[in-house]
Parts: sequence; structure tokens; C-alpha cells
Amino acid sequence: MSTPLVKVKYVALLACLAWALSLVVAATAPAKDDHKGPDAPPAAQHEQDKAAKDADKAQKEAEKAAEQAAKDAEKAAKDAEKAQEKAEKDTEKEAKKDKGNGKHAAPAPAIVVETIPSVVPRQEIAGQALHACTSRRLIQIRLRHPRGTKFRSATVTLNGKRIATRRGKRITAPIDLRGLSKGTYKVVIRAVTTKGKVVRGTRTYHTCVGPIAHGTPKV
Repeated sequence: MSTPLVKVKYVALLACLAWALSLVVAATAPAKDDHKGPDAPPAAQHEQDKAAKDADKAQKEAEKAAEQAAKDAEKAAKDAEKAQEKAEKDTEKEAKKDKGNGKHAAPAPAIVVETIPSVVPRQEIAGQALHACTSRRLIQIRLRHPRGTKFRSATVTLNGKRIATRRGKRITAPIDLRGLSKGTYKVVIRAVTTKGKVVRGTRTYHTCVGPIAHGTPKV
């Protein structure tokens, strides 16, 4: 008999043995599980029950810890209240004792508020001090009279101060704004026509600003 044929037989024999062994294992497996009984809980159910018991235990411990913390807080609040009452009683007792000995509490020291005048620093550019803006305007106004009428007299005031007028073909008045600080100045005009009619008008001037457009004055 050749060697390859022997090897084939040997392999076939091993295959048969493995098949027989698998049959034996399959036949004996149910018999091993029968001794547990039909009502035996599986392993997963056992683990689930154990986890539920652990959770209940942890919840009970947490509730006990919360109750203990609440009791401690209540006790601390009562202790603080007792300490405050004791401090008030001691203070009242000391005050009565000092009053009985003829002592008076020292008055609270007076608070003195000292105001320091503000100092505005001088501004300088290249060593030259800056001065406040003042006007250099000198304006000669001429009164405007309605067509067909003439003014007999006129009164001109600058911020309540009367300005001298000059008569001619038209009445004029010098408005001197030189040296005045930045601001708005109002000129009030009251003129009387040859027929006795009174005509009033105003003119406004702004110093230390650029040119401002104004409409044609009434007077």
C-alpha cells in the first residue's frame, strides 16, 4: 500500500472521530442544563436585579446624607442666632453699665470736607499762551425802509445798550463788536416813518465763528 493512500485513510479516520465527538457533545449538553430547572433565572436577569439593589442602596444613602446636611444647616443657623442675641445683650449691658457710671459715649468725629478749587492749566503752543477768542468786527448797518416811505427817527440798541445813529440818505448805526467774547449779540431796531408808523426789526450777530448766511433784514 502506497504512502499517499495511508495518509488519506488517516485523515478520513480523524474526520470520523471528530464527527462522532461532536455528536456526543450535542447529545450530552441538554442533560447538563436540565438539573437547573425550568424556573432558574438567566445570568442577565441576575445582574439586572443586583444593579437595581445597588441603585436603591445608593439612593437611600443620598437621602440620609441630605437629611444630615439639612440638620447641620439648621443647627448652624440656630447657633448664629443665639450668638447674635448674646452680642446684643452684652452691648446693652455695657451701655447700661456706662450710663450708671456717668460715662457718655464719645461723639462721632466731625467730617470736614475740604474743597480744592479746580485749576485749569494754561494751554500753550510753541511757548505762546492761548487767549480766549475775542471779536474784531466793526459793522456799519444801514436801515432799510419800505418803498415809498422814509424814516423820521430810529432807535438802535445792542444787547439793551443804545447805539448812536447817523442821518443821511439812509439812517446808519455803527455796531462795534470788537473785544467781545464768543457769543450771540442781538440788535433791536425801532424806527418811525414820516407818516408816524412804527417799524420794528432785529438783526443777530455771532462772534468768533465763520460766516453765517442770513436773510435780508426787514429794517
